[in-house]
Amino acid sequence: MPWRRIRAPRPDADLLNMTGADERDVRARLQALDDFSARSANLGRRLDRDEAAAELVGRLNEFGVPSLVLKGPALARLLYMPSEHRGYYDVDVLVSPDDIGRARAALGSLGYVNASAKTGVDNIHGVVHDESWSRLGGTIDLHRRLAGCDAPPAETWARLYEGRAMIELAGCPVAVLGRDGMALQLALHVAQHGPGGARALADLTRGLERWRPEDWRAAARLGEALEATQTFAAGLRLLPQGAVMAQELGLPPTAELTWAIMNKGDRPRGTFHLRAFSEASGWRGRAEVLGRALFPSRAWIVSQFPWARGGGVVLAAGYVAHLLRTPVWAARAWRFSRSARRLS
Repeated sequence: MPWRRIRAPRPDADLLNMTGADERDVRARLQALDDFSARSANLGRRLDRDEAAAELVGRLNEFGVPSLVLKGPALARLLYMPSEHRGYYDVDVLVSPDDIGRARAALGSLGYVNASAKTGVDNIHGVVHDESWSRLGGTIDLHRRLAGCDAPPAETWARLYEGRAMIELAGCPVAVLGRDGMALQLALHVAQHGPGGARALADLTRGLERWRPEDWRAAARLGEALEATQTFAAGLRLLPQGAVMAQELGLPPTAELTWAIMNKGDRPRGTFHLRAFSEASGWRGRAEVLGRALFPSRAWIVSQFPWARGGGVVLAAGYVAHLLRTPVWAARAWRFSRSARRLS
């Protein structure tokens, strides 16, 4: 008798032979199994990130660097219910600007490499608020300031650290933002990522539903102290219930900023350089901004034109290519800014 390959019946094929309640029951069991597997995988990833955060905080303490762990683990414990999943893929930590050097050394001692340094992005108009450090299996975002806060970073750090709360991660006590700071950051995070930031919008939605009006009033006072009122208000207004809260808090109008956030995906390069140029003090300040725009760092040129990596003539050609496209960027940035100003 010739050999025949016998295929094991697929679960889906078995289901097709069932009817009624049996089929619905089996499908429900298979879906529950898939959901359980996904939750288990997400939980495993979150535990890994918790351990990475605890390891980092411990090493920063050894280097004499106080820190605040932002977003992910703090929100998972203080905003989300135990039955809800709030995953995160990197660890965000804020340190005093005075401690940034020691924080970098602590990250290096753990095997992290500064990935942001390779891009050479210029911190024009305060656009750079963090650095991304990576190693196999994880990423740390090292924040020197809180995005959306225009107060001096040292003052922002002091105020936020003074109002800190504590949670436990992997058996390690970790400092996080207090309730007012966390509510403030929820809105600032939405303003940073715009309408496409689904997770930030979900966090803010839960915060508005679950935290008391007193918490949001405290967040508004903190935002005023940290010169973040405009961004705080604009972030709230990206949600209908947030717009109601902004009105109840008496926050100022933000038509121009809200338009810029809603059109974030269309924002052209050079927008921050143009703003820095227009706000610069005197001809020397404007000349400095112009020089930084026209002649960025070598790392930035190489990140834009990898073929310029060899240096010499090819690097010079990279700068020429950058100079040739700069007027186009400037024109687009001017049109974008002009469209926003028409609303103010």
